[in-house]
Amino acid sequence: MVKVKDMAPRGFKLLDKPLSKDLLELNKLIIEEYAEEAMGFIRGVYASYNQHVMPVAFSGGADSTAVLSLAVEALGSDRVIAVYSDTGLEFSETRRYVEEVSNRLGVELVVLESGVDVLGEIRKRGLMSVDNRWCTSLLKLNPMRMYYESRSLKVYLDGARDYESTLRAITPRIGENPSVPGVLRALPVKSWPRIVIQLYLLSRGIPLNPLYDKGYTRIGFPRGNLL
Repeated sequence: MVKVKDMAPRGFKLLDKPLSKDLLELNKLIIEEYAEEAMGFIRGVYASYNQHVMPVAFSGGADSTAVLSLAVEALGSDRVIAVYSDTGLEFSETRRYVEEVSNRLGVELVVLESGVDVLGEIRKRGLMSVDNRWCTSLLKLNPMRMYYESRSLKVYLDGARDYESTLRAITPRIGENPSVPGVLRALPVKSWPRIVIQLYLLSRGIPLNPLYDKGYTRIGFPRGNLL
């Protein structure tokens, strides 16, 4: 069986900067079609679940940055909040980036912390890796679940895309994340190729996380490309 992740490289590779401007010029209409469809989806989700704000799970990666920008375009900054889970082991560049982008878009930034003794958990569970991902649920998703429950929120936006893994490819566009029970997850950019993500952000003048320029292909805990 051929897996989706085997057909497309993992993570996120930067476009050549001079080339990206030409690509944007040639594909403006296509980028706007993707954006309009995603914004329509976001408006539909917001209207269907009748909650006062729409939270966006914001990691500082390109996909969630695009979703945050789309949500602001679709709903207005006063109806959107950026929810960032700080595991305590994030790169300082990412923390600064999420603050800068949130300020740029005019949205409230909610920073969640797990309060977990990470080193103690590593001793018990072993180091985090692609195949040992206990960190995601414990340090990121569990704090999100508790926050959403405390605010009586029914749905949140997430930047997961089909091309990242087989599991994400078969995930419904709206559905429950087993690690965040009781809250629905909606995926505005589920079908977007990574080149569309980059060109959309370029079209809005939103810079990428500086860690991409340093060779990182994925953003988020733990430090490096393990997740």
